Amino acid sequence: MVTLYAVDCTPWRDPALIERALPLLSPARCARVQRLGAELPRAQCAAAGLLLRRLFSPDGTPPALTHGAHGKPYLLPKKGEEPPFFSLSHTGGRVFCAVGERELGLDAETISPCRARVAERCFTPEERAWLSADPDARFARLWAAKEAYLKFTGLGLILPMSGFSVPPAVPPERSPGGCRFFEVTGTDTAADGRAVAVALCVTGNEKLGAVRELPPDELWQTKQG
Repeated sequence: MVTLYAVDCTPWRDPALIERALPLLSPARCARVQRLGAELPRAQCAAAGLLLRRLFSPDGTPPALTHGAHGKPYLLPKKGEEPPFFSLSHTGGRVFCAVGERELGLDAETISPCRARVAERCFTPEERAWLSADPDARFARLWAAKEAYLKFTGLGLILPMSGFSVPPAVPPERSPGGCRFFEVTGTDTAADGRAVAVALCVTGNEKLGAVRELPPDELWQTKQG
């Protein structure tokens, strides 16, 4: 069973909160936050790091991560334990994290006008046919589903985007790799009021359970906090 966590990180645009958060982040994420210039990307990056700490750290230290061959992050196993799988995504001032016991991939995209050239290059003919019914409303939904599958596989852009078709453009029984896709609702408004498309890709018989909205202040807590 997969649990999806969502956080509104727009309060984290406050530079004072960012500075307070930096010592609680891993060195790699801290450096990433400091490289970002704009307030909202900095807020999203810092909040994502604190969300991982909130979900997986009992002692307040950043959770130790390892990475797959193509960069997919995993929790570092502890002796005698099998850590959960997770997938992070953020957009429009919202941070999302899916947590489950098996491989998964999550992506979130703010609804915006269709990028026709991108669609032509990255979508299959079946996907472009589905997109044509309502391009501006459907582009982000389709892009999120394709990104979720890439994150599920851990292959990233090594796997050509135009080499597979995903629901909702094709029936669920034709999902790539026997995966199951969910379009998540209930956490789908960006900071500027635009809708957000959230897609989750899981192992075929896995299910989506709770969708939990966490208050921004809860990010200061730890797993047992």
